[in-house]
Amino acid sequence: MKKAAKFLVKIVDHVVNFIALLLILMVMFLSCYMLWDSNQVYQAADAKNYEAYIPTEKHTKSFEELQKINPDIIGWIRINETNVNYPLLQAEDDDTYMNTDAEGKYSLSGSIFLHCANKPDFSDFNNMIYGHHMEKHMMFGDVGLFADKEYFDEHPYGNLFFDGKDHGIEFYALIMFFALIHEFRTYFCRITFKIKTKKIKYNAIWTSSNI
Repeated sequence: MKKAAKFLVKIVDHVVNFIALLLILMVMFLSCYMLWDSNQVYQAADAKNYEAYIPTEKHTKSFEELQKINPDIIGWIRINETNVNYPLLQAEDDDTYMNTDAEGKYSLSGSIFLHCANKPDFSDFNNMIYGHHMEKHMMFGDVGLFADKEYFDEHPYGNLFFDGKDHGIEFYALIMFFALIHEFRTYFCRITFKIKTKKIKYNAIWTSSNI
């Protein structure tokens, strides 16, 4: 009877050890998969993936090839001396490119895209451009750095390429909103340009000397 009990205890002990080992291996496997998956997301978000397509007024052939892959590409956005240097897209809604890259493939990093209600020629006073705020300076990860006054002052310029031409950008104010606040979308509606400028200056965290 005692031998049978000892034998049973050994079996239970082996089973417990096996289960514990199995759980450890599963945790290790899951951790490795999560690291691999995270790395894949950041690789897909790397601006270097699109370097071959960067357009200029004198050279648009490669950019046009990218547009053939995805006609939703309307231009290119760059913030000087940052890692923001991506194709700019626009769809019929603001959900499509939350999880779709510039080539139209599924990607958790999404794309940089213009608000669906804005005109693609940027003739609206308020043009909203969306992008994921990511670590490792991917997508709009560098935008958060503008909350630092010194960084804001040292990075005042960028460029928008659309309609075959470069259009210089000057960043003259930083305003922070909660993303889901409806006021953000209607912030500049039905008020004059002068009042709009005053509202920007009043609500801005930082402003340049040109406002």
